[in-house]
Amino acid sequence: MALLSRRESFLRATLRLRRARFWTTGTAKTVRMTPHREARRAAVWTINDVWWKAYGADRAFPFPEIYFPYMADQWQRMSLYSYLNHPEYSPRYMDFQGTLSQYRACQQVPDATCPGTLTSYQAWQALYDELQADSRTAMIPYFRSDIRQDP
Repeated sequence: MALLSRRESFLRATLRLRRARFWTTGTAKTVRMTPHREARRAAVWTINDVWWKAYGADRAFPFPEIYFPYMADQWQRMSLYSYLNHPEYSPRYMDFQGTLSQYRACQQVPDATCPGTLTSYQAWQALYDELQADSRTAMIPYFRSDIRQDP
């Protein structure tokens, strides 16, 4: 619980200093939502931790990393978690601002994590398709973006 309090305190302090939107990027890597056993051991955030950082904090707007198809599934489930567990928020589903992919960066500097990574459009489409599969999470992400390495 102390770890959540420190994370929450840091984010709250940051948001007090900034009056603009807080666009949160990241993965939905939690103990329950990570498909690979090795990755599950490294996941230290609870579902509510990830939800709070991505959507529950004041002025937080989710812009998730979608590098592989399973990541879109994780974020759809996170949106469903929001719908089912946080009725005080409007909209109840997570209002995704867009998706972030790493395709260009992988083209510039290939490594072992790059094979199969989605393009910007594929990442957006993967999240869109997952969200449309359940009426409680159906929405259209606004933007798509891609990471690249500066020379």
